[in-house]
Amino acid sequence: MAATGTYAYGPAASNLMLTAFGRIGIRRTEITAQHLADADNEANLVQVKLSNLQPNLWTDELYTQALTSGTATYTLPARLIAIMSCYLTTTTGGVSTDRIMWPYSTFEYSAIPDKTQSGPPTAYFYNRLATPQISLWPVPDGNA
Repeated sequence: MAATGTYAYGPAASNLMLTAFGRIGIRRTEITAQHLADADNEANLVQVKLSNLQPNLWTDELYTQALTSGTATYTLPARLIAIMSCYLTTTTGGVSTDRIMWPYSTFEYSAIPDKTQSGPPTAYFYNRLATPQISLWPVPDGNA
């Protein structure tokens, strides 16, 4: 099945609740306060269950980011949920070589005393913002 390319689907919780009641045969005019309280509780339980399952990788795509000497942080597409692997590709004399880079946790990245140190990057920090960012360490130099 092909992906639609749409990443902004976000119906209101009230619409989902009304649809769920409709599917089990409860008309909108028959919904009571107890139904609403139960729906609220179930919505919270569903969110807990989904968060425990971790991200669902709907698509697996290769994202390439050209590096700029002296630039440590790059903005990634908002649709990016998780980085499965990250590697640095260098090309010398027509031969490409890949070197794996390892992820830093928030605490490990925060503990780096000099985040401006330059050199070939060996690690990255993936910042899961609404618009995600990746920060490389050391900061790419002209040799990377």
